[in-house]
Amino acid sequence: MPIKPLHLPPPCHIFIQHQPPSKKYGDIPVDKLSTSFWVSLIDEVKQKSPSIANRILIYARMVMKWCVTHGYITTNPLKELTAYADFGIVKPQKSRVLNDEELIWLFKALQDGALFKRNCLAIQFLLLYGCRNGELRLARKADFDFIQMVWTVPQSNHKMGYRTHTPIFRPILDESLAVIDELIALSGNELLLCNRQIKKISANEPIARTWANLIPLRIRQHLNQQYHYVMKPWCIHDLRRTARTRFSSFTSLTVAEMMLGHQVTGIRSVYDHYHYLPEQTNAYRLWFNYLNSLKQQATKL
Repeated sequence: MPIKPLHLPPPCHIFIQHQPPSKKYGDIPVDKLSTSFWVSLIDEVKQKSPSIANRILIYARMVMKWCVTHGYITTNPLKELTAYADFGIVKPQKSRVLNDEELIWLFKALQDGALFKRNCLAIQFLLLYGCRNGELRLARKADFDFIQMVWTVPQSNHKMGYRTHTPIFRPILDESLAVIDELIALSGNELLLCNRQIKKISANEPIARTWANLIPLRIRQHLNQQYHYVMKPWCIHDLRRTARTRFSSFTSLTVAEMMLGHQVTGIRSVYDHYHYLPEQTNAYRLWFNYLNSLKQQATKL
C-alpha cells in the first residue's frame, strides 16, 4: 500500500514539502520502505537542513509505528534510529530573546511603516499573544467571539491539537481587539490574514507558511538604513520566546504555559481541564501595558 498524504498525521505533511527529488516515496509500497531507504533519504535532506532531517526522522517513525499498529507492516524500520547516533544531527537550543531596547526599535520600525500594514499588524498580534505563527496564519474571523471576548484556536490549527484533541482558548482584551479589528477590516474573506490575489493562489487559502520569513530582515535593514541601528538577527518564532520569557514575570508557570498553548502533561492532563481565562486576562493585561510603555518610548526616537 503506497503512503499517501491522507493517511498521515498532520505534521507528516512535511514529507511532501521536503522530500529530495531523488526519492519519490509516495509511489513505493510501505512494506518496501526499508531502513536503508530511510537512512538514504534522511542523509540527503540533512545535507541541506539538519533540522528538517531530524523532523522527518521523528515523523517517519510515527508513521511507521502507525503502519505496524494497523497491520500494514510487521516491524518499524526506524525504531532503533536516532538523530545524533545515526545521523550526527545535534539540534541547537535556541535562546534568542529580544530585549527592551530591541523591542522599542521594533515598534519604531512598525510605526514608520517599514512593512505592509497587514504585516505590521500581524507582527504586533504575534508579540501580543506569543502564539505560534501557524495559529495566526490559519485563524478565521469566526474563531473570535466578540461577545464572550475569547479567541478559540481549533485543534486542527495548533501544533498539539492532534494529540490533545482540544482547542486553545485565549482572552481578547481591548489592546488586542484593536489589532484584530484592523486585520478584519483589511481582510476580504473569512480568514484573518487575507491572502493576496497572486496568479493561481486563491484569496480563500491561508497565506503561505513562509509569509513572514523575510520580515525580520526587512525590519533590521530599515533600522540600519534609517537610524544606523544594528539589530542582531532574529526570526519570527523569537517573538514567541520573547513573550514567554516576559510572561514569567507576570504570572505563574501554569498560566504562562496555558497562554502559550503548551500541552498539559502528566496526571494534570487527565484531571485539570480549566482554561485559566481570568488568570490569562490578568497576565495579558500586564504584558500589553508593558508593551504599550515600550511603544511610547519608540515614538520619541
